[in-house]
Amino acid sequence: MARGKQKDNGTPTSTFKVGAIALAFLIIGYQSALFVHRAAALHIASLQDRPDTVFVIDEALAARLLAGSAALADAVGYEETAGFDAGGGGSAALADAAEYKETAGYDAGGGGSAALANAVGYEETAGYDTGGGGVAALADAVGYKETAGYDTGGGGSNGRLDAGGRLDGPATDGRSSGGAAGGRGSGGANVIIRKNSSHSQAAQQVRAANRRVESFRFNPNTVSVDDLMRLGFSEKQALSIDAYRQKGGRYRRPSDFARSYEITYALAERAREATKLEINIAVGPYPVLIVPLSEAYGLQRAEEMMVKGMEDAARDVAEGKAVALGEIGRPHFPVSQEIWDASNRVLLRGMELAKENSCPVIIHCESDGDTDRSLAELADRAGLDRGMVVKHSSPPLVTPEETHGVMPSIPASKTNVREAIGKGTDRFMIETDYIDDPAKPGAIMSVTTVPKKVSSWLVNGQVPVESIHRICGDIPDSLYRRRSMSKITCVYDEGAKENTSLIGARGSAFAVETDEGIVLFDTGLRGRYLVHNLDIIGIQPGEIRAVVISQDNPDNARGLDGLLKLRESPLDVYAMPGMYEGRPGLLSKSAGVSEESRRMAVFHAEDGWAEIVPGVLRTPYYEFGKGYREAFLVVDTPRGLAVVSGFGAEGPERVLSEVEAHLGRKARAFIGSVFLEKKKKKEAEAYAGSFAAHGVEDICLNHSTGRNGMTNVRVCLGLKAVKDFYVGYTYPAVTGK
Repeated sequence: MARGKQKDNGTPTSTFKVGAIALAFLIIGYQSALFVHRAAALHIASLQDRPDTVFVIDEALAARLLAGSAALADAVGYEETAGFDAGGGGSAALADAAEYKETAGYDAGGGGSAALANAVGYEETAGYDTGGGGVAALADAVGYKETAGYDTGGGGSNGRLDAGGRLDGPATDGRSSGGAAGGRGSGGANVIIRKNSSHSQAAQQVRAANRRVESFRFNPNTVSVDDLMRLGFSEKQALSIDAYRQKGGRYRRPSDFARSYEITYALAERAREATKLEINIAVGPYPVLIVPLSEAYGLQRAEEMMVKGMEDAARDVAEGKAVALGEIGRPHFPVSQEIWDASNRVLLRGMELAKENSCPVIIHCESDGDTDRSLAELADRAGLDRGMVVKHSSPPLVTPEETHGVMPSIPASKTNVREAIGKGTDRFMIETDYIDDPAKPGAIMSVTTVPKKVSSWLVNGQVPVESIHRICGDIPDSLYRRRSMSKITCVYDEGAKENTSLIGARGSAFAVETDEGIVLFDTGLRGRYLVHNLDIIGIQPGEIRAVVISQDNPDNARGLDGLLKLRESPLDVYAMPGMYEGRPGLLSKSAGVSEESRRMAVFHAEDGWAEIVPGVLRTPYYEFGKGYREAFLVVDTPRGLAVVSGFGAEGPERVLSEVEAHLGRKARAFIGSVFLEKKKKKEAEAYAGSFAAHGVEDICLNHSTGRNGMTNVRVCLGLKAVKDFYVGYTYPAVTGK
């Protein structure tokens, strides 16, 4: 049998059959692919509820900027004819015709003037006629349906309007010579282009093919929710603006931002009453607002309004109404260089205010590989700890190399957290927000998303328990907890405040007063001296909520026995295991409590980080060689984090590094002792270097620092950089001699 398509009996061979079937499937697959592509393109186009390009033309601003030298005409959506005639002598005229079906005619007079015209949505012919005394007019019309005619006349000037519509270029640049100033940044009639967020290349091609170009006037007091969303606001933001206006609010002055904050506070209070939950608030001028405000009032005025809104928000943080400035930042979409620069100036001012108030900033801005670096540089200029800069809606960029010290807050999706944890770090937070998905406009992650996700991670072991506590507890508590009026007072030390009856004696103890109660850190050597000093300062033993002991050293721990004898109810005592198993005695090298006192103590011997009361943390007991162990206290004060040290055997480096690693923030203050009284100058220089390297601004030393140690640290850092902290001194508002 010869090779071929058929056997000798005329039937096709098996090879031919397989080939034919394969060809059929190939044809079907190709047609299916074309069908899917067309369907996808139509789907993308149908979901395009916002235009990729929006021209925002402010009538009042253009008239003011071109007063006396230009006539501006704008025709939008005509079906028949829109005719404009400008000529005459001595003034500028502005004409506007919108959505007319027949004929709209405008005659505007002005001497030595220019006419700018913009018509959008026509398909057929755009005709322009220029005439009169050396006058030229150039206009650009896009997609006319019938005819748009413009006639300019006058003498001695020219007008120009260039409308782009390019996705990657400037929208419109208007220039005029002979009296009418124009152009971006030069005081002219700006027409600003806005773009949607980036999409895949295929989606961009479909969107480009279906792009809609629109012109509409903007007034922050009348613009609709739909138009706000078309301008790039999320549904949540647009509804918030509308709710403010519905309650009678109007955006006219910079102080109007503060009025909108009051609505937020009222809503939060209602939520607290309904849920009995702790609800913390961040306020600030939303960064996208600078775009419409600049259109309505000019860029300089818009920037002033944004800065005033920032200052009002900072005032509310200082008064305890809010815990953070946010969302502040930059528009997340491409804008002109002028608006970008103004946004960065506003953001820098916000960071400076955050530094003054020791509060975090929550940043809304673009997300790309260079974002965190630029935010870190701005924070450095403002003197703000980079860990206090929270990047909202951050991608899972969590390593030090990726964040540059900025705190990432990533959407609580399974893939985001898996990728972040997979990088070997748990220095980030998780959040819920609107879902940035064109296929799901207005979709939002429920407030129950984070609890559900965390529960799932605990069940399946996707995230270690310790990491969950840090991501969902320690870091957000450190950043966002409402600032209490915590203050730290020295109640036991070798030195005492002058002209008082306070006693100075060998030992160390501090009283930390918070909204949640008083915490005593160490108890000194002798109980009667401790109780005496507490009484003079105004603290009774029964008012103390908890005691934390830093180490097994009589100078720090033995005074507990005398304190417990005056208690009428048990007191929580956080100490190392076995520290108080013995009895007190002057010849003993360890602390102890009598059987009588022991009944008034509830001992907690757990190691690791521990929250004593909200805003007061105890560190783990760090080992410093030869079995010596020591813990420190970390207090969230109105000025920032303060590390309190009872002895400081090996200086500040270890604890300052551990605080930054665990809480993602730097300590503002170091209060208490670093052991220098028996050490040489080089150790003092090393400790001073640690304070400087970690950016500690308030250094208040006592106890085992010693007079020589204090002097040596001051030699390194400056006389005013280091303060004494004797019995009766407080932080904040340290009072020296």
